[in-house]
Amino acid sequence: QLRREAAAATANDEVAPVPEPLRKLFEGISGCVPQLVVPSLVGPPSSGGGTPAAEPLRVGIASASNGAAAASGTHNVIIGLGRFLERHAGSLLWGIRNLTKGNEFLIDLAECKHYLNQAGSDLLPTVLLVKLTDRMLGHIAKLCENLSLHGLVILCGPSELSEVARISQHFAKTGVNAVVVAVVHSLSGWVQIPGWIPTNLGFDSASCVLSEAAGNIALSRESLDKDIYHFVACGSSPLTLEVAMQIHPTLCFIGVDVAQRGLKLQEIIDEICDVIVDRHHKFGLHSGVIMVSDDFFENLVEMDDLRKEIHRLRSEKPAEVRSEEQAIQMMSSDLADFFQMLPPDMRNALVFRNGIDGLPALVRKEAERELGSLVAQSLVSRRKQGQASITDFLQQAHSLRHLAWSAMPTPLDCSLGYALGHVAGVLVTCGANGYVASVDGMNEATSRWKPCAVPMLRLLEWRPSADP
Repeated sequence: QLRREAAAATANDEVAPVPEPLRKLFEGISGCVPQLVVPSLVGPPSSGGGTPAAEPLRVGIASASNGAAAASGTHNVIIGLGRFLERHAGSLLWGIRNLTKGNEFLIDLAECKHYLNQAGSDLLPTVLLVKLTDRMLGHIAKLCENLSLHGLVILCGPSELSEVARISQHFAKTGVNAVVVAVVHSLSGWVQIPGWIPTNLGFDSASCVLSEAAGNIALSRESLDKDIYHFVACGSSPLTLEVAMQIHPTLCFIGVDVAQRGLKLQEIIDEICDVIVDRHHKFGLHSGVIMVSDDFFENLVEMDDLRKEIHRLRSEKPAEVRSEEQAIQMMSSDLADFFQMLPPDMRNALVFRNGIDGLPALVRKEAERELGSLVAQSLVSRRKQGQASITDFLQQAHSLRHLAWSAMPTPLDCSLGYALGHVAGVLVTCGANGYVASVDGMNEATSRWKPCAVPMLRLLEWRPSADP
């Protein structure tokens, strides 16, 4: 019942192969090539949807996230899945509040229809999905057997997908009848496969609400006696870029662009200072917005060199690298200057801690706050040295990340969530274990969207020194 269209016959060439270690690690779950779902299975019954003489289905759905909350549109996934199951007379949809402990309840669409197109996760609370042990996997399998489930649909973010894949693999190995299907939601917009996953559930809602908030900051009144610049952070590079295209800030620095251009931290600071000074003296502009993505520091060309240099020093001379001062003395002058510009806790982590990749740990910092502080210091230094500068500068940092959590879904996310619920139901019906529900062709009308099934392995990354 799952098939690929002729146009997708070259999918093996268009999609990068799954790394062999990753394939072996998750041996047993369904294939490695994305597939198109038969459209007639997703369409309404009046247009030939559903399978003939469909037997009742018992499906469980759970919401798991290591973030603060589920993305916008997840309510519609649940309602969409329930609407699909209505075609199979006698089907039941169970909401599972906790995967390992159960605490399940029966979802009655007649009583839950008011959740359609609503924000939040009130219908099905989102719980933390920790690293699963064999015992916990056994509890999940036992829960599915007790409820006689045909399928388990898990709403999750990208960071939880590896654990969901482990559940799928465990079910395949132990002979559990239920199949595991994932519906991925993400505010970051990182999960994309051209032709298969064009965007993520929740991304459009997040970009809209953040654009409104950042736009209001951009329109704030100028001060008469000082230059005020707002350093704004919205989250990931895709989300920051999307908001920037909506509000047209003074400057925007995203990690991917910083890496491609090979920019150094001091070059970025100088560029910002030059723009501020020119706007003040040449155009009489005394305020602006500078946007920074969360991955700003880790994508600096110097950061990669610094981590490798500290790793080399700790490997070759471990007894001599016992403090930040000793590490500075053994670095090149360029790296030493860059190292001293970093926040104290970031410097400490680089010298004394390791990350999951085996290199010195890189602590995530509020890039907007740190960059704003460095720009203010640079302007003061310029003025003392007699260079072109401004007399009174005020930097204000704004973290808007939390505003995107469970925002009211946009019409696009409402339709996408409802469609993904139907696709997840089809995958359960077809027994497609280890797949992620998706749709393509979203630039067309919703009636022309193409339902897709993407293997979970396609969305995992292999890291030799850590779990995927």
